[in-house]
Amino acid sequence: MKAGLLIAVLWAMAGMVQAQQPLSAAGLAKEIDAKGAKAVVEGLGDRFDGVLDRIDTGDADWIALVPRLAQGTDAGNSEGLSIALAYALPKNPAAVLAVVTEDGGILSVSRVCSIPFIEDSVKDRPGYKRQALRAMEAVRVAALQRAKESCFAVLSRSR
Repeated sequence: MKAGLLIAVLWAMAGMVQAQQPLSAAGLAKEIDAKGAKAVVEGLGDRFDGVLDRIDTGDADWIALVPRLAQGTDAGNSEGLSIALAYALPKNPAAVLAVVTEDGGILSVSRVCSIPFIEDSVKDRPGYKRQALRAMEAVRVAALQRAKESCFAVLSRSR
């Protein structure tokens, strides 16, 4: 009985230590490899907002992780990924253009590049648009030109 209780306490403590460890893109990538995207996203719970915050910053490692995370998201979390990429677009357009798709899915150019922000989360939409367009103009990577042109066209039409 005591041994069972001790094991239960140690198991719970191990879970708390894991939940309190800081999030890292490399750590989440390893977790996805081991458990799959759906299990990792579900396991993040409220910490998924922290993942979105890191993507928002434009950090290339976090942006590169987005397609893998997207495989495990539901509707709300999927929308969050699209919006996080939109926030990241003026900060790191090359990284964002490298992960957007043309297929109409959650990472599609039509979503990410359409100023998909909820309500008034971006007060100066025209300013955001100018910054994002200017940032994309600087992208010269040949492999990203198609995504750049598509995103540029969608963003140019967006309000």
